[in-house]
Amino acid sequence: MTKRLFDENSYISEFTATVTDSIECDGFYKTVLDQTAFFAEGGGQKSDTGYLDNIPLFDVQEENGIIYHFTHSPIEKKEIKGVIDWEKRFNKMQNHSAEHVISGIVHTHYGYENTGFHLGDDVVTMDYSGPLNQEDIDKIEFLSNKVVWENRKITCYYPENTENLFYRSKLDIKENLRIVEIDGVDRCACCAPHVKETGEIGFIKIVSWQKYKGGVRLFMKAGSFAFNEINGYFKALKKLSVLLSLPMEETPAGVEKLMQKLNDTQYQLNGLKLELLKREINQTDCNFAFVDSADLLKDAVNLLNNKFNSICGAFFGNDIDGYRFNIITPDIEATKTLLKEKLNASGGGRDNMLQGKTNAKKEEIIRFFN
Repeated sequence: MTKRLFDENSYISEFTATVTDSIECDGFYKTVLDQTAFFAEGGGQKSDTGYLDNIPLFDVQEENGIIYHFTHSPIEKKEIKGVIDWEKRFNKMQNHSAEHVISGIVHTHYGYENTGFHLGDDVVTMDYSGPLNQEDIDKIEFLSNKVVWENRKITCYYPENTENLFYRSKLDIKENLRIVEIDGVDRCACCAPHVKETGEIGFIKIVSWQKYKGGVRLFMKAGSFAFNEINGYFKALKKLSVLLSLPMEETPAGVEKLMQKLNDTQYQLNGLKLELLKREINQTDCNFAFVDSADLLKDAVNLLNNKFNSICGAFFGNDIDGYRFNIITPDIEATKTLLKEKLNASGGGRDNMLQGKTNAKKEEIIRFFN
């Protein structure tokens, strides 16, 4: 059994230990220490990384109470120094503790269970057993940050008696039960390192959410993860503010106004394009046309059909990305078969309108219609 120093003190970033074994396995080495501060992967959280006597450590796994440290180089059986990548560890502690805050609040206010958890490289994913809407999520986010501001104590311990102890847990743990308790907020079974007080979490931001398996999935960032996220929003908003020559608080309304202006301009432009298309088709002897907007495909093919009263087609695209088309034909199935054979085209339709795409070149399409 490896002594788990991170259970006693999650803030240990450097330690000494004795190497008891080093096993070669598929080009890497699994090193066993008598004690370690490196957290092994578990409970939805990746392992710590760092160094063993300046040798990079890329993974840590636990099997039957033995913690294996994975390196690409062998390590001698001697006393060594372990150094944890503290910035990454502390980020995980902040975000995992934030997850407990949110899950405790969700359980208290909505009665839902936490059914899934994954702490990624820059975002935390959490699944809950019931539905939530945006108003609910805004409330949860505010209450979670309120817990951060109140700087509640977080205690990790192995209880002696669990008979009357209420705690959240996704698994039925029979032995070595470790509890993480946030004063007045949550009590949950968990094996991971956590911060000592909620104030160390810094800030909690639920960045997005989606319906998931009858419940909801939340995407959350805390600590430096949240700082980088919010800072990115701020920089983007500030850049828009400069581009629009507006104060930042007036930027959303400015963007809406600009979008409306663009829509109006596009509407006018489409009208001019349609008038030009009518003139071009009125002067053409071809029963096909190439247009410069996908929005004109239907108009073009209908104008051609009115003029020639026969099979006709309109195309939009280029020789690199291919061409979308609308074709009016009295026999959709026969035309579809012919297009597939001659132009390697795919598509479908009903009545007399066939829609689809071809990767043929413009020259091939012209030759086909001619």
